[in-house]
Amino acid sequence: SFSMSVFKESFRKMFDCDAAGYLQVGFNAKIEAFTSKELKVSGAIGALSALSKKKPNVAEVEVGEGGTCQWIAGSLDKKTTVAFFFEIAAGSGPNIAVATPGEQGYLQFQTTYFHPSGRKRLRVTTVSHQFASANMMNITAGFDQEAAAVLTARYVVAKGEKQEWVDTMLIRLVKKFAEYSRDDPSSFRLAPELALFPQFMYHLRRSNFVQTFGTSPDETAYYRTIIMRENTLNSIVMIQPALLKYSFDEGSPQAVAP
Repeated sequence: SFSMSVFKESFRKMFDCDAAGYLQVGFNAKIEAFTSKELKVSGAIGALSALSKKKPNVAEVEVGEGGTCQWIAGSLDKKTTVAFFFEIAAGSGPNIAVATPGEQGYLQFQTTYFHPSGRKRLRVTTVSHQFASANMMNITAGFDQEAAAVLTARYVVAKGEKQEWVDTMLIRLVKKFAEYSRDDPSSFRLAPELALFPQFMYHLRRSNFVQTFGTSPDETAYYRTIIMRENTLNSIVMIQPALLKYSFDEGSPQAVAP
């Protein structure tokens, strides 16, 4: 109900101001992605829309809001998160470079928005990462399984994929990175950097983000809207809720290890 204190407090937080008295939000934000010639922009998934700005670094295969290197969002706040997807450029041409293992690939995000004071602001974020070798084994050391699980969840929601797609993707990943002997289940080994990812996928395929049985269309839309904007930690909790144990001997609840 709108008269409940929980709603009133939550609604009031949307209008919290900083020390100068301004709302803590940016308006009419535009985000543009720049890449080195080895990379192409596939798209973005989040609370934004594509502006159909075509450049040589735009990939043909679209993911989410694709076919562009620039997007627009009505507003941005401290909790806004966006998932960007890229691919390794293939083919040849003046605007394409071959990704050589050991060399660096570069990404830059230029975000412009209007501050509540009326001033236009620009924020530039530049990152780089080393290209992996063909066997992809050095990807394991830098694999962020929590972020990968959240990106997978957003991809599944945006594409409307079913649990069969999640299963197929997980099998392909395990075949590539796991160590095992045929017909010997006890020999299966995954690196610690990948060990929790199958567990996240198990819970994802059973979650309200994928399964719609037993939930109304409104509930499904709500769950999928939330996963599109929450950060990695909150999204992981929604994908795999924390399990706590309580004891008379211990005052506070303790997390049960996965």
